[in-house]
Amino acid sequence: MNYIAERRQEEKERRRADLIDAAEAVAAEVGIEAMTMDEVARKARLSRALLYVYFQNKPDLLLALCERALTSLHARFEAAAAQEPASGRAQIGAMGRAFVAFSREQPVYYDALTDRPRKRLQRARLPALRGSRAPDHGREHRARHAGRFHKA
Repeated sequence: MNYIAERRQEEKERRRADLIDAAEAVAAEVGIEAMTMDEVARKARLSRALLYVYFQNKPDLLLALCERALTSLHARFEAAAAQEPASGRAQIGAMGRAFVAFSREQPVYYDALTDRPRKRLQRARLPALRGSRAPDHGREHRARHAGRFHKA
């Protein structure tokens, strides 16, 4: 490869990394699900058209973000396993602690890998079950419509 071709390739890789950085920053501000390609392009200070040259759509961009997250998580697992060479059980414990640290220190990566925002919304809709009983809406429904149903 000649010098100019190498330089162009480096420029493409750098711009792609900049776009992923912008996506990470936008996701940290508004969340992964609320993030739009427009916001990412604005954050990267590039046109939307150029963003679509590098990533066909939002899932394609999220895949790149997940790849970066997995690279980071893999490095943490490798470091954790190397610190505990004594036994497999100790290594697994160290890797578990590394995963918890990863989830706290890199929440955007964690959300990208685990789909946590959607689960958080679902949990928010559930009634708090500790210390109290959830309301039995079915009982109210059955009482209102008692005469309408035949018991088998």
